[in-house]
Amino acid sequence: MLSRMTPLSLVPFSGQAPARKGEKPEENWFHGKDGSRAERLATKLGLALPHSERPVQANPLAPRSPFLPGLNRFAVIGDSGSCNPTQAAIAMQMKKTFDRAPFQTVLALGDNVYENGEPAHFYQAVYQAYQALFESGVRFLPVMGNHDVRKRHLSYLGEKQLRYFDVPRYYRFQLASDPRGKNAVDFFAIDTTVMLPGYDKCYESKEETKLARAIAKEQIEWLERQLSQSKAAFKVVYGHYPMYSSGPHAQKEGEILAKLQRKLEPLLIKHGVDLYMAGHEHLYERSEPIHGVTHVVSGAAGKLDKADFSTPAKSFTRAVGAAANHFMLFEIKPQGLAFQVITSDGSVIDSGLLTKKAAPKTLAYA
Repeated sequence: MLSRMTPLSLVPFSGQAPARKGEKPEENWFHGKDGSRAERLATKLGLALPHSERPVQANPLAPRSPFLPGLNRFAVIGDSGSCNPTQAAIAMQMKKTFDRAPFQTVLALGDNVYENGEPAHFYQAVYQAYQALFESGVRFLPVMGNHDVRKRHLSYLGEKQLRYFDVPRYYRFQLASDPRGKNAVDFFAIDTTVMLPGYDKCYESKEETKLARAIAKEQIEWLERQLSQSKAAFKVVYGHYPMYSSGPHAQKEGEILAKLQRKLEPLLIKHGVDLYMAGHEHLYERSEPIHGVTHVVSGAAGKLDKADFSTPAKSFTRAVGAAANHFMLFEIKPQGLAFQVITSDGSVIDSGLLTKKAAPKTLAYA
């Protein structure tokens, strides 16, 4: 059930199954609907296992004090978990930015732990990389990427990672521009990997495919309900796979984009979503609004792809494209969502103000 939203709170849809009578909560940790087909399939695959890793954060979706500094700001990283100097440099710049302009939330767009979401890599890819931010009280709200769920015997299809972050597989939360809840923004975190079973060694077996499809069905029904109920000034959906991109993955994976355009895009348009954010491509790209939705690809917080932005995109109008490692910083303002795209040396390669159903306007970021 979705609890009543309060100003400047992080309010979850708890996709985690509650404990049954006589059972400790940690003994059933499949992040799906209790008693659903997806949960039964997960149990059959051996995924409803006791949790052995200590979570990196405690209940990040719990309501927080409206007086914490920076609750109206959030950062975004994508494809970050490479455990390399690039990730470290971006993390260091994030902390420098935090010291200047505090933020309390980081959205992680998937591929949080390379190469296959192994629990042995959680500490280095997550806590060690962003220790300074965790110790400053910043909460990380991730979605799963293909590298987080592939090869079930290594990744546990993302279940252990979700438990490590202490979040469900899909969920909703809200931020606002001030403690009174003005200019609220609703966020909907979704798992796009379950919508594309069979790609890149994800959900390869017959049983895994059945599980992915069951979760995807529950998730899309949930998203339809939640979007229809949202009265927020802005709506933001984020997942791992993009719907529009001119990066190297898109050249080889056009079918992925087309499938998401068929399955997901109509919902976003129908319910007036303003922004869709994704990773997967290790670059930065922002579209002009497509049927009212601005699409952003931000997947270079740990890796970088070569990309040619000298020619127009084929299926959409590109506003900005850059092959640069970066993270994003947003601030919720009365006029809209102000944003900056910041590289590891602190350079700003894109900035603006995302207004309702309009292209970003140039804005000097304070």
